[in-house]
Amino acid sequence: METFMMRTSERRSMKRCEYQWKWGYLDRLHPLQESHPLWFGQAMHIALAEYYLPGKERGPHPAENFVKVLDEGRVTYPEPSNEENADELADSYALGVDMLNRYVDTFGLDEQWECIQPEMTFRVWIPHPTDKSRKKWFLYVGTMDGVFRYVGPQLGDLVPGSIWLFEHKTAKSIQVHHLPLDDQAGSYWALAGLILRRRGVLKDGEQIAGIMYNFLRKAEDDKRPMGPDGLYRNKAVKQDYLEQLTDWAKENKSAIPLTAKMTLGELEEAAKNVGLTVYGEPSKIQPAPYFERIPVFRSAAERRTMLQRMQAEGLRKEALSAERPLLPMIKNPTKDCEWDCSFRRMCEMHEAGADWEEFRDVSFKQWNPYGDHEIMKAM
Repeated sequence: METFMMRTSERRSMKRCEYQWKWGYLDRLHPLQESHPLWFGQAMHIALAEYYLPGKERGPHPAENFVKVLDEGRVTYPEPSNEENADELADSYALGVDMLNRYVDTFGLDEQWECIQPEMTFRVWIPHPTDKSRKKWFLYVGTMDGVFRYVGPQLGDLVPGSIWLFEHKTAKSIQVHHLPLDDQAGSYWALAGLILRRRGVLKDGEQIAGIMYNFLRKAEDDKRPMGPDGLYRNKAVKQDYLEQLTDWAKENKSAIPLTAKMTLGELEEAAKNVGLTVYGEPSKIQPAPYFERIPVFRSAAERRTMLQRMQAEGLRKEALSAERPLLPMIKNPTKDCEWDCSFRRMCEMHEAGADWEEFRDVSFKQWNPYGDHEIMKAM
């Protein structure tokens, strides 16, 4: 068989459902309308990727760039079919801007991180596991979000001078339990050292410390006031004003005429006159973190295991892609098909023996999942 390519998203699709993989990667079908999670994540990704320039320099504000990316059509988002869809699209647009404004408010210029290499596309030859004559069996391709050096003070796993691969992720909830076995982290860990050393990014003796997942949770800002302890507070009541104004007066050795008979409005005015912000009790319900950076580490043994798994999946792709497939194609229907498969409706028609091919022809277009990688030189 001729050489072929694989990437993490294809591996994930093939393991998720071989029919999903066949239609998306073998037949190269792509929906005419992009789903919401995809276009939103793509625009967020570009905005962040172009924020981190080489060194400590930073590019355009990601919130402004998010708008620019969409306005220029660099990411295709679905055309609203009705007023409800239009409102949903507008809400998502506003959410992306809000999230990225809060991201910069949280991390600023990220001065503790020096960008060694911005977003980097790569191709690496994977050898056949048993046929030694096929050292260039298939190309593993991908794009790393960036290679960074930590230049801040010692902070837990962050050691000054350590080198990290960054991966930007947006999600409705930040889930981390799968990361130690994540294919993307594993494949980058297995290949990045080789790639970066050959490109001169890593010097002799330097190693990658780990993969840093940079999570942004897709959620609106909590409008409740936040206290100096970082906790969101309930609305301040009269007792809060009396106690905090009394404490302020003692600390500042200042006399404030306070009585229990004062109204809430009078107490608010008294606090305003002395420049005091009065907070209510911490709320029992606190939001999950909006942003988290999760380091993932892999060992040399895990590097070998990942390479073996990539080869095993290459064997399966080769068998399924043959002119006369050596293995039967298997569907994997689950409750998740509703949200994570672009081919769900077509699959139902295919399953029922209906005219699914006509539906395919009017609902999908051709795409090249490897277009960005075909003109590159492989390592």
